[in-house]
Amino acid sequence: MTAVYQGGSVHLIKGQDAIQKGAAFEPNQFSGLILFDGCGITAGDAYQPITSGKIYATIQNNFGFNGYRLRVGFEPQIWNASTTTWDEWDWGIDDTVNYDWRHGKPLVRSIEVKENTNKKDCYSIEFVATNMGPLEQDDTPADDQPCEVAVNMVSRPRQVNAYRTEDPNSRLVFPTYGVTGCSGDFGWEGSDYFGCTLADIDIAGQPIDFNGQPARVAIEQTYITIDLIVRGPYQSWFGTHSPQEETFTDPTYVNILDAQETWVNRRNIDDGLFGYAQGELLCNDISIQPLHYEYKRVSFSFIRDEWFHMEQIPWMPGGTKIETIDYCGQDDDEMVYLNAQYVTWRQSYLMGFSVCGGPNGTDGDYFRYPAFRRAWAQITGTTGDRSFVCEPCS
Repeated sequence: MTAVYQGGSVHLIKGQDAIQKGAAFEPNQFSGLILFDGCGITAGDAYQPITSGKIYATIQNNFGFNGYRLRVGFEPQIWNASTTTWDEWDWGIDDTVNYDWRHGKPLVRSIEVKENTNKKDCYSIEFVATNMGPLEQDDTPADDQPCEVAVNMVSRPRQVNAYRTEDPNSRLVFPTYGVTGCSGDFGWEGSDYFGCTLADIDIAGQPIDFNGQPARVAIEQTYITIDLIVRGPYQSWFGTHSPQEETFTDPTYVNILDAQETWVNRRNIDDGLFGYAQGELLCNDISIQPLHYEYKRVSFSFIRDEWFHMEQIPWMPGGTKIETIDYCGQDDDEMVYLNAQYVTWRQSYLMGFSVCGGPNGTDGDYFRYPAFRRAWAQITGTTGDRSFVCEPCS
């Protein structure tokens, strides 16, 4: 590449850029080389005497070093004399190709200034910058952009006390409910939850208890973890020669911080979310772990439960003794096989969360496009359901 700055007896030559694209959830690495030839510099020059320390200190200040600004944790920049502004280092990716990095520009991670052992006053300035994620093309639809998302699914049993089970001829009955919003009571409220008659509360199904004692059985749970990349706060240059810096924060990161307080221990109010019914998914936890400098690995963990996270409770008049009925229905000289006469559900998770509960009312508030659809495909084995409509919080 040609020289971009030359002044007096100082020759500053920009070396060749290098880019190494990282694998999924691994950083992209960029390296740059600036050659500084101060041969013939005189006592009147600003950089006399030249030292590695002076170059290092100068190149990271707000005025830069002969048209370059490099500071660890910031974007590398080049001075544009025609516009009198600092331009971003483009790493050879011309703006005309309409590409940009999904999770932001690379930031400088290390700077090394070395004097050439064979030539006095000749220095090399080597620096490494990194970021994460793929390149996106501006004119490509959002759902077709590349992204990095990983899904892990594990099915395991949950041991429960069961008074009723179901078979093809005797299905369990789950209560219906109305969603009142993310911050309100979620399902089975008041009489809708308990019912007003014994017939209302009974869950049907096939009795499997013996003399009112439940059977210990296993029901199915599926643990789903969705891993994403998100960028935390980082600093950037502020203005042309201002001594200030500005901190940038990805809005997705802020929304996920909010979700840690408003999703955990709540169930989905979005019917059909990842192919599951309303109330079937419990948000178990949301973790944010360091990944690479300001980049974080966010893990959303959900649990799908066969009983919608409920327990079976037998009816006990006065709260002291289970009311039973003779299954055989015979006289006293025949076998007496007692079952709980009425069984109801007990739900402990009455609050809900919505993937449209963010400030913009879309799933993109938490899952940058197209991560939501890609996660959906990995969970269901099918293309993301484009007809899915989530429920905004009321």
